Amino acid sequence: MALAGSDPYLWIKHCGGSNRMKVFLSHQHGDKPVVEPIAIALKDKLGEANVFYDSWSIKPGEGIIDRMNEGMTAPDFVFFFVSENSLARGCYGLGGVSDSSGIG
Repeated sequence: MALAGSDPYLWIKHCGGSNRMKVFLSHQHGDKPVVEPIAIALKDKLGEANVFYDSWSIKPGEGIIDRMNEGMTAPDFVFFFVSENSLARGCYGLGGVSDSSGIG
């Protein structure tokens, strides 16, 4: 389902805004200023436990890759943020995500 119009949370309304939905946000660290407001809005609607976002889903000392793998076990939606910033860094391309992606 594509996000459309002036309501970027249309999909939440379409799904009934169920707090059982799980969302995984994938982004390059430099894109946090754009991604974080979306993450917070989703957290407000769905609850923190249902939105995987590195700032609150990965605690100091935890393995980043392990936590990301756990977060990806059964999300209903994955938001994969691709920007000029991430493309310029070589994080994403036609071949997928590089090992040095800096994805959160």
